[in-house]
Amino acid sequence: MSSREQDAEAYPCIIDLRAFAAQVCGRGMLRDRTDFLGARHFVDLPKGCTSLGLIELDAAAGCVDRMLFDEFILILQGEVRIDGAAQFILHEGESAVLPKNSSFAWKTNEPAVLAFIRQESSTLSRRHPVKIDPTRPREASPPLADGLVIGEMPEAFRHFDFLSDDELFAAAGWNSNGYARRPFKYEFFELMHLLQGSVALTDREGTEHVFHKGDVVVVRKGGEVAWHSTVPVTKVAAVCRA
Repeated sequence: MSSREQDAEAYPCIIDLRAFAAQVCGRGMLRDRTDFLGARHFVDLPKGCTSLGLIELDAAAGCVDRMLFDEFILILQGEVRIDGAAQFILHEGESAVLPKNSSFAWKTNEPAVLAFIRQESSTLSRRHPVKIDPTRPREASPPLADGLVIGEMPEAFRHFDFLSDDELFAAAGWNSNGYARRPFKYEFFELMHLLQGSVALTDREGTEHVFHKGDVVVVRKGGEVAWHSTVPVTKVAAVCRA
C-alpha cells in the first residue's frame, strides 16, 4: 500500500450526508449564507480532485458567472430555482448537475440545504445545467465482475443524465433487484441518493451501515465496501473518477 493510500485509510470510507447535515447546519457556522459558491460545509477528505459537503443558504438570490467544477447538487431541505439556458425548480429530493463553465441565476424563497459533490475538470466546452430525471427509461447495466457477487447476478439498469466530456464525472439513475456483493475497492467516489429500498454497506472494519429510502451516502475513493440488499433498490448516483 502506498503512503497516499495509507493516508486515505485514516478517513471514513462511508459518509452519511444527512448525519453530517445534522452536525453542521443551523449552528451559525457560516458567516454568509447568501453566496452559492461560498456558503459551504466541506467533508474532510484525502487531498485530491473531488470535494463534497453541504450548501446552506438563507432566502436569497444571486448569479454564478462561471462554474469552476462539474458539480452534482441534491436538495435536502427547501427548494432552489435555477435560471439560465436551462430553467427549473429543484424541490426536496430532486437533483441536478451544474457543469463546469456553466452560468446561471439562482433563488431560494426560504432557507435551503443542498448536498454537493464536485470534481476538477480540464474540459473547455460550455454546457448548461441539467435537472436529473429519475423516471427516464434505463438500459441494462454491465454485469459485475466474476467472483464479486454472492449468489445470482443481479438484473441492473441505468440511464446517464449527464456524462462529462472526459467521462470522469457522471450522474445517472440506477435500479436493481436485491443482491449481495463481496467487498469491492472503489476506484471512484460515488454519491448515492436512495429513491427506493434499503441497503447494508459494510466497511473494511466489518461495521455495517444500513441506509433506507431518502438517505444520501457517499463511498470514498479507495474504500473497500460490501453491498447487501434483500429488496429492489433504485438510486440516483453521481460518480467522480478523476
